[in-house]
Amino acid sequence: LEQPARQLAEAFADVSLRAPQVRYLSSSSARPIFDSEHLRDDLACNMCRVVDWHATLRTAYERGVRLHIELPPGQVLTGLARRVFEQGTLVAFDGARLDTLDALLRQAQGPDY
Repeated sequence: LEQPARQLAEAFADVSLRAPQVRYLSSSSARPIFDSEHLRDDLACNMCRVVDWHATLRTAYERGVRLHIELPPGQVLTGLARRVFEQGTLVAFDGARLDTLDALLRQAQGPDY
């Protein structure tokens, strides 16, 4: 996967990126990324890096995340997240209603959302 990652990195070289406006955790380092150059590297090269799912979830939880929504397909990651999220809401998008997910997001964001 190193060759496709290099090709993607080359394609990203011409893309204008800004610092993330939302919290962004790298799934390979389990650390937040705040600047555009680290974001560029993370997006381009994560396909050839090991994902540290448990540490990424732990970092999110330690930083106050209490809502976990798994995108389709499946529910496996939601089950794994239950081991980390001692408190909070975990839901798999498969089978969930969009209005339910929207309500959960609004609740997690607080009254200013």
